[in-house]
Amino acid sequence: MDNQTENIFGIFIRYLLIIILGLGNLYLFYGFLTPVTISFLKFLLSFSGDPVIVGTSIHFKRVIFDIIPACVAGAAFYLMFILVFSTRGIKIGKRLSILLISFALLFVINILRLVFLISIVRASYFNEIHWFLWNFVSVIFVVGIWVFMVYRFKLRGIPLYSDLKYLWNLQHSGKKTKRRKKH
Repeated sequence: MDNQTENIFGIFIRYLLIIILGLGNLYLFYGFLTPVTISFLKFLLSFSGDPVIVGTSIHFKRVIFDIIPACVAGAAFYLMFILVFSTRGIKIGKRLSILLISFALLFVINILRLVFLISIVRASYFNEIHWFLWNFVSVIFVVGIWVFMVYRFKLRGIPLYSDLKYLWNLQHSGKKTKRRKKH
């Protein structure tokens, strides 16, 4: 397989993975992250009480916390996956390292967010803080982690754009070569 074919095949596989993992309303992300998030929260909360897990709810200090998909932030993990897999010019080992580190950072930040929300659940301003964290801060976390990954791993590609530019240049360089041969 020549380098050009290998590059096109790599692009195809990366975007196929992006599509497959996005199917079924992000089922794979939520299917994995929900029990892991609940277990980790139970572990952390057990230092200050006796949490009980019932399905996807945590009963803790006379309050029931329903861990819904938004709490798990599966869409944020999927967005991070898209950013990592739609960036051109990253070798597979480095790509997996970036994915693992960014997922770990996102998971820790999300757990801290949930613990903070659990700690202020009885506060009169809980709904406002919850709304703010959900709508703004979670996006800032993903962008911040991505910027950190770009800096840390010295990434040069721009998600999606670099692949499209490569394919565009590939298509147009072939046309220029054919035109030159005719003359």
